Amino acid sequence: MTKQKVAKQVLTYTAVIMVIGLVLISTSGWLGDYMGSNALQNQGGMMDTSEYERIIKNTTDNVRVIGFIVSMISGIGLVMSGHALYNQLDDQKEVEKAEANTSQTPLDPQ
Repeated sequence: MTKQKVAKQVLTYTAVIMVIGLVLISTSGWLGDYMGSNALQNQGGMMDTSEYERIIKNTTDNVRVIGFIVSMISGIGLVMSGHALYNQLDDQKEVEKAEANTSQTPLDPQ
């Protein structure tokens, strides 16, 4: 497997992981409400309001933090793998240019 293929795969994986992190961030409120409703149902429909709100807030905050961490780490990986791929393509163009220059040099007549 060439370095270019590896860089493309890493770029793809980190982009997917970053999207997952962003989805976690955007759905954190819904997940908090869902966990609060589950806790309320597990208590038989009666629960202290402050406890219910604490469950919603903590779940929302935790999911948001996890999504932020996943997005940041994968975002850094995305930038690094994109830079590596860019450098690989740039190096490949230089090699092709050098090969083109050496193949087009006129031969000295003897």
